[in-house]
Amino acid sequence: MQPLLVQLWNTMIVASLGALIGALAIQFSTRIVASFKPSYLMAFRAALLGSIVTSLICMAINASMEPPPAGQLDWIKIVLLALTGLTVYTAVIAPLIKHPEKGSIGFKKAILVSVIQNIVMLFVMSLFAVIYLFTMKTR
Repeated sequence: MQPLLVQLWNTMIVASLGALIGALAIQFSTRIVASFKPSYLMAFRAALLGSIVTSLICMAINASMEPPPAGQLDWIKIVLLALTGLTVYTAVIAPLIKHPEKGSIGFKKAILVSVIQNIVMLFVMSLFAVIYLFTMKTR
């Protein structure tokens, strides 16, 4: 297991880089759910803060749980961390994404924004993985 400071540093770097793409996903999903497009800066701040807070809370939950036996997945832990991550991320971005006339989008719309953003990010990361694997095979 990595030392805590290295793990925190890696989390901050990944959250920062992920927020660059996540902001575009927030803009896209907010346009679908709330019928407006937030500024890139607003979306970036929400994505960055949401990613950092969610990562830290999920790291704390993960550290407090017993690891599964070698070679096995703990599905209860995976589902718990996924639901916690979605809920915390939604709670963080809900007040940060503001409609120009109506104010904050609220928790209901923010959870839809989060779900659509996760689907978009999963697609983007899968695309990166396929490109990476394809370029590794051609070498």
